[in-house]
Amino acid sequence: MHSSEIKEKLHQLINKAPAKELQAIYTFIEKNKNAEIVTYPKVLKQELQKRQADYFNGTSKLISARQSKKRIQKILAVNLNGS
Repeated sequence: MHSSEIKEKLHQLINKAPAKELQAIYTFIEKNKNAEIVTYPKVLKQELQKRQADYFNGTSKLISARQSKKRIQKILAVNLNGS
């Protein structure tokens, strides 16, 4: 649906909506109009695309959260023990 269609439908709904719903919609829009829009640097996007391509090509693999946690704990244990 195009934004012009969405605006038209919203306009129709707003014309029929009770005051309580209008206040809720207004409050939502006001609170979110200054929401931070996250943008990612080009380098990060390129790296993520490369990693995704590597995964789909079978040249890299994913590990589970459990495996990752074990690896991290092992690294921390080694670093904390001074080894």
